[in-house]
Amino acid sequence: MNTLLSAIGLAEKGYEVDLLSGRTMEPDNDLIERAGSSGVRFIYEERLVRDIHPVKDITAFFRVLGFLRRNRYDIVHAHSSKAGLICRMAAKCAGVKNTVYTPHGHVFYGYFGRELSRMVVFAEALLAHITDRTIGLTPAECDEWLRFGIGKKDMYEAIPSGIEFDRLELEAEKGKDWRKELGIPREAPFIGSTGRFAEVKGYKYFIRAAAEQVKKHPDTHFLLAGDGPLRGEFEKIIKTSGIEKNFHIIDWQENAGSVIKAFDVFVLSSLNEGMGRALIEAMFLCKPVIATRVGGVPSVVSKDTGALVEPASSQALAAAMDRLLSDRGKLEEMGRKARERALAGYSAGEMVNRLDKLYRELLENNK
Repeated sequence: MNTLLSAIGLAEKGYEVDLLSGRTMEPDNDLIERAGSSGVRFIYEERLVRDIHPVKDITAFFRVLGFLRRNRYDIVHAHSSKAGLICRMAAKCAGVKNTVYTPHGHVFYGYFGRELSRMVVFAEALLAHITDRTIGLTPAECDEWLRFGIGKKDMYEAIPSGIEFDRLELEAEKGKDWRKELGIPREAPFIGSTGRFAEVKGYKYFIRAAAEQVKKHPDTHFLLAGDGPLRGEFEKIIKTSGIEKNFHIIDWQENAGSVIKAFDVFVLSSLNEGMGRALIEAMFLCKPVIATRVGGVPSVVSKDTGALVEPASSQALAAAMDRLLSDRGKLEEMGRKARERALAGYSAGEMVNRLDKLYRELLENNK
């Protein structure tokens, strides 16, 4: 969504924008259609895949290199870790003058074992020498990259991942009534999250925290909306914890706004996170948030808008749930402040304006 909204906004500002991408498991067809209508040209590279695949990765590099040589771009903006690695190396070999990189967080911990994580840090440190600007989604994310010894301070810029708030509000209003859909009483506390069912999202800690909460407050309900390889494992934990009646899992919803709107509290339990778009969406929809103190998240969440807890701790999550739900009046106040904070600096328009300013500075330096 970040990349599509950026492409749409920049095309509307007069840039000629091509978007080269691998296939995604969760395409936003509405945004893809809008991007095409805005003049964005799509090029799909089947060999550009998410997981490490030596043969496809090498082939993808040479195909991207050929593509960049044929089109002679003024700026190449690479998104995400692996695609960013392939694209930046190809841009260097193709002689592109300006290379921008948005990693959307990092994979320095929470994804791989120690040795592979060290190799990733080493590779990013090398690639920093051929990158003109690296965009962190929050100041905290930029600081974290610098702490790992990658690049210099003047090559970093914090530009949050922008959200179309009008669209989100419309989705929330038009979507399903998930409390009614799931048979959850209006007065029952309802806590939830949305995202990929992957290890790095820390959902097993969320589920175990839910089990602790249900012991104390049997009327509390929980929901996870998403999909991925760990769904079966999560369902097993729910069953063995005896909370099947309280914990609901539903498929990924393109209309995430209607799901989030149903919650009293939104939880982000990640072990690693660049910013957490879902956090901003929840805050805009007046939801207090409980989030782990990882990556760029501390730049987003304050004590006025929710709670920050240590990662990989079901006890810390459960304690935060208990604390927030104990005072309904304060919960509503947090929700109002959360919306104000989201509106203050996380709109799609603000993101595009800041990208435009950055691009123009790079192009001016080439004269």
